[in-house]
Amino acid sequence: MLKFADYKCSLEDIDDKNLTICKKCLKTFKTKSKLIRHFNSHFNEFRPKFSCKFCSKLFTANDMCLRHQVNCQNKIN
Repeated sequence: MLKFADYKCSLEDIDDKNLTICKKCLKTFKTKSKLIRHFNSHFNEFRPKFSCKFCSKLFTANDMCLRHQVNCQNKIN
């Protein structure tokens, strides 16, 4: 697992010319903010903290969890 110091250095590598590719896993993203949110998932300090109340799936960001819960609830009803 990567360390926080590696995270800080790697995060600084995200520049305006390469906003959409994670250098750790090569996934692509449409915006810099989505890339940074994804990039956080590579580090222990940013492990999932939010869970869906319907299926217990885990998320690192509350907004993603809430969006999932709406979809999950619609599937149940």
